[in-house]
Amino acid sequence: MSRSGDATCAEGVAAGAEGVVAALGAAADASPGIELVDEYGDVAVVRLLVDPTAEGKADADTAEQLMVVLIRAHEKWLVRDVYDVADQPG
Repeated sequence: MSRSGDATCAEGVAAGAEGVVAALGAAADASPGIELVDEYGDVAVVRLLVDPTAEGKADADTAEQLMVVLIRAHEKWLVRDVYDVADQPG
């Protein structure tokens, strides 16, 4: 369940994905900018640019950037992974 108590958020997470709801916590409190990075048919990668003012950051250059990996399964898009841009998997 999400921290707001909405079980629907948990239904948007792919099986086996760990910690994605918590990783998206900062973006949930702001109005993030969303940018499509790449699309591979049933897999897509988007960048979330979290509003720097939502966390008291000085300017847009210090905004948090999260990469979100989405997969399409059973006619729905599900979150598979979320990671900080500075902490990309190698």
